[in-house]
Parts: sequence; C-alpha cells; structure tokens
Amino acid sequence: MLEELTLEQLKKEKPDVYNSVFELGVEEGAKKGFEDGKAKEKERAIAILKKSKSFKDATDLAIDAVEKGISFDQATISFQEKQLEGLKKATPPDVGPDADEAKGKGKTHLEKAHAYKSEHKCSMTEALKATAEKRK
Repeated sequence: MLEELTLEQLKKEKPDVYNSVFELGVEEGAKKGFEDGKAKEKERAIAILKKSKSFKDATDLAIDAVEKGISFDQATISFQEKQLEGLKKATPPDVGPDADEAKGKGKTHLEKAHAYKSEHKCSMTEALKATAEKRK
C-alpha cells in the first residue's frame, strides 16, 4: 500500500532521487523558457517587419527596432512619426492674402484691423476697410 509522500519526506528520505528530479525539472524549465522566448522574439520581429511594409521608407527603422529589441507598438509609432514628418514636408504652401502672415511673416488682416480699431477708436467694419489690401 502506498502512503502519501510529501516533498519534505522525499527530501529527507531519498535526497538523491529528489536532487535528480529537481535538476531534471530545472533543465526542462530552462529549455521550455528558452523555446518560448525564442518564439515570442521571432513573432515580434516578423510583426515589426510586416508592419514596416505599409509605411514608405521604414525598412531601416524596422531593422533598427528588431536589433534594439523595441516593442511592436513603439516601432509602429516610429514608423508613423517618420510618415508624418514626410507629410509635413510635402504640404503645399499656403495661398491667399494672409499666406505670409500664416507663416509668421507678419500680422493677419484681422490682427491689423484690431490694432487699427484700438488706435483710431472706430468700429471693426471701418478698421477692416481701412486695413484691407487692394487686390492687384
């Protein structure tokens, strides 16, 4: 008849059996942990490389992300930032009478009118008329 054997009893009564089972467990655990880690790393690298295909000129960023161990989400953010930077550069210039003012080269018509109104104590309509630039 088998009696219930506890871990403490096994340690005490059969230390050689306990040690060999323990070592086998550690080896198997390490092996399983290594395999799981390898699979997760492969999955992360493939996901980053696939995601980079949907962004223009993101290959170098993707390789860098894989090499540095950057997360998939962080890599995606770097792809988006690069794309946004390119879009900002490709934006057409402002047009119209206030184009220079929008770039910071001067005051807008409305700002000029407010200043004129304060200076000459007149209505906003009169200030807008007075500060309007004549079209060519």
